[in-house]
Amino acid sequence: MRANAGSYRVGRLAKDFDLDLDDPQQRLWLWLRETTMDLAPKSTPTVPE
Repeated sequence: MRANAGSYRVGRLAKDFDLDLDDPQQRLWLWLRETTMDLAPKSTPTVPE
């Protein structure tokens, strides 16, 4: 991903979720969410029998 694309996406997330990226706690929250998304187990839909 190009740097401009990454900056755009982070800016878009900040706008969509009303985040103040000047606030260190909100930046940390965003970073933690992004880095732990891959650690979450993928839910598989269950089919009723």
